[in-house]
Amino acid sequence: MRLYSILCALFLFSAPVQASFTLSSTAFNNNAPLPLKYSGKGQDLSPPLA
Repeated sequence: MRLYSILCALFLFSAPVQASFTLSSTAFNNNAPLPLKYSGKGQDLSPPLA
């Protein structure tokens, strides 16, 4: 039980980890509106993602 308490304390008080994530698509430009065909109001298609 003591080991569990130590592990919980280490988890709670450890420095946050920053992760990066990049998602891109050829279906639309950066900061541009989502094309209607990829929305629920259009054809509801999934855009190609990379």
